[in-house]
Amino acid sequence: VAAPDGAAALELARSEHFDAVSTDVMMPKLDGYELTRALRKDPRYESVPIVILTSKDARIDTLRGMDAGADLYLAKPLEASVLTRALDELLAKRRA
Repeated sequence: VAAPDGAAALELARSEHFDAVSTDVMMPKLDGYELTRALRKDPRYESVPIVILTSKDARIDTLRGMDAGADLYLAKPLEASVLTRALDELLAKRRA
């Protein structure tokens, strides 16, 4: 499921439930850091894997993402198989 901006993504997450979340940092209305923080405050998303996938690849950006509650911070460009594999691993850990 895709959302046009961070605020819409948060509303979708609140109205539905997802097993994992992938977000960008640079989004209108609510950036990926704010979205991640908001999701982590929701008991349904406390342990749901959140991956930030973005072109912001400076160390400070990675730290901000991890501090916000992301499980993984990946820099673009990235092959889809890398994201898929990372999500599979995070979901497997959650089930264990």
